[in-house]
Amino acid sequence: MNPISPWVLLARMEVARRETRHHLDLIHRQIATRAERLAVTRIDALFDTTPDGLTFAHELAHLAERVLPLRLKLELARLYDEAQSHEHAFEQYSLRNVHEFFAVHATHALTRRLGRPLNLEFDADGQLKRVLDFFDEVRRG
Repeated sequence: MNPISPWVLLARMEVARRETRHHLDLIHRQIATRAERLAVTRIDALFDTTPDGLTFAHELAHLAERVLPLRLKLELARLYDEAQSHEHAFEQYSLRNVHEFFAVHATHALTRRLGRPLNLEFDADGQLKRVLDFFDEVRRG
């Protein structure tokens, strides 16, 4: 068995490096393309406290949801499932997934708690009210 020349090994390593570089460049382009499509919030919008603003509260709600006790996560899942069958009572964006459902309605609950007007129509079944009341329970822990 003949040992492989160091020059052959070096050539193979160079080919592997070029292929790796090519794949990394492709991945970077894909990330950049996707990043352009991500929602980006201007810093000043984070501090907009008008009823339609509260972006910072919405984003913080996403973090708060992650640390909810299990019983509240289960209750949230139940409320979200019920909301799916009462679409008329909820903003379409809030029904995208359980995480947006939590963040959107946490912001509405905060608006209500601050005594600001909610530009929402409450449904006759009381679904929206139950969701907003859920946040009183979240506040208590």
